[in-house]
Amino acid sequence: TTLKKQGFKFKLSMRMTNSEIVDDNSVFITNEPSEGGDQTTENYNVVLVVTGRRPYRDGLGSGNLGIHMDKLGRIEVDSHFRKAVPSIYTSLETASMDPCSHTR
Repeated sequence: TTLKKQGFKFKLSMRMTNSEIVDDNSVFITNEPSEGGDQTTENYNVVLVVTGRRPYRDGLGSGNLGIHMDKLGRIEVDSHFRKAVPSIYTSLETASMDPCSHTR
């Protein structure tokens, strides 16, 4: 990708276990794979941390309203984000459609 060509490093599916600011332009990050594995420590001058979110939908009674969930617990929607109950709307975070699908 363009960012990789510019020298960006991507560490995906990692858990950050420690960070130590060295000075105004340097930070040591210790991380390990989310599924377990060896820790590594590297020095960076810029760090962007992105975390996933899980929507809160427990106890909302969606099954009683005719709203169907997929096997991952997301609300089933069509390509226009419509559900089985047209008068109820869902946020992108709870929908079964890929949240980045508009960029494809």
